[in-house]
Amino acid sequence: MSDSESKCSERFQNYKKLMKADPKELYLYWDEIVKKLRGSDYHHKFHGIDLLARLASVDRDNRFPEIIDYYIGLLDSDKFTLSMHVAQNLGKIAKAKPALRPKITKALLSTKNTKHKHPSLLMSGAVISFMEYYEEVKNKKLIIKFVKNLVNSDSPKARKKAQEFLSKYSL
Repeated sequence: MSDSESKCSERFQNYKKLMKADPKELYLYWDEIVKKLRGSDYHHKFHGIDLLARLASVDRDNRFPEIIDYYIGLLDSDKFTLSMHVAQNLGKIAKAKPALRPKITKALLSTKNTKHKHPSLLMSGAVISFMEYYEEVKNKKLIIKFVKNLVNSDSPKARKKAQEFLSKYSL
């Protein structure tokens, strides 16, 4: 195994440990995780997206509003995988932070206007997030329309997620 592969494997093992850690304990490292999210390293950003979404439910100091614009802005990242990861994780934040739901919902609905080459795939990430907090949403009409537009998508994943959503909520 090369040095590079060894470092990558070690980083992944550390990430897996952090994902299993108690979010309340991990919350103590909020500032460090935010630094990773805002940094230039792709892997750090990717891990920061996951870790911060896990911390939304234990954000006792209400720090998420300080970073939500940056987090949402990653939907337009040059790296599609980062954008997709954000789309899939915003629902966890919306579920834990009701005050941020309108902003998050608007951002997820806007994925249909993405600059990325595979808008339907990014939209499937939005559907995953909508499933996290749909029941708590007051005005469901725009979300339903968004999801129904994916039923005939060119993306098999988008079609599947749309059908799962519609079936789950008997729509």
